[in-house]
Amino acid sequence: MRVGDRIKQVLTILEVGGPQAGWQVAAKTPDCESSNVHKYLSRSVGLGLVTRTKPDKLWLYAVKPNWREIMAKQEKPKPPPPRTIIRNMNHGGLTQHLHGVNFHG
Repeated sequence: MRVGDRIKQVLTILEVGGPQAGWQVAAKTPDCESSNVHKYLSRSVGLGLVTRTKPDKLWLYAVKPNWREIMAKQEKPKPPPPRTIIRNMNHGGLTQHLHGVNFHG
């Protein structure tokens, strides 16, 4: 799974500021809705990048020290484009496109 820029922003906030409640992280991202910040925190927990504990009444989120390595292992390489065959209507021939290389036949 590709981790988006917003999740990376939330992870960086936790990395710099230490364990925080969701509302504290949301306060540091004024360009992002609070509900979305909580969604990014939840996804980060699901991806194993963040831990969540409830010492009192609020959930506290803390980024794992090796979150960058975990994230790098989870990101999948982009698959090659699918093979397509396009018929050339002018000459009745076939043109094949395979991974960015054109074969005419």
